Amino acid sequence: YAINFAEAIQTAIDERNFRVATRLLYLQTLRKLADAELITWKINKTNDVYLHEISSATLRESFGFLTRAYEYAWYGAMPLDGVQFKDIHQQFLNFNNNISA
Repeated sequence: YAINFAEAIQTAIDERNFRVATRLLYLQTLRKLADAELITWKINKTNDVYLHEISSATLRESFGFLTRAYEYAWYGAMPLDGVQFKDIHQQFLNFNNNISA
């Protein structure tokens, strides 16, 4: 909770470090889900556990896509170019807007 996500994400984007930017977007999304009481954040939980905590089928499906994108980029070290990241970034923005709605 100590991370200024907006600043850290923008720095990663400016440095074209889309892998780190994707990780930060995912962590920011977990925080928003926890703040909205849609998940219960704990350090030892897996992404799959968080996914199953979301009761809304629509949000769960969208979060599943984001989880896969994050896992491919972070754990799979999938290279992301600016075009691919732009799409993923928009998906995160859309999802986070739906949490707030």
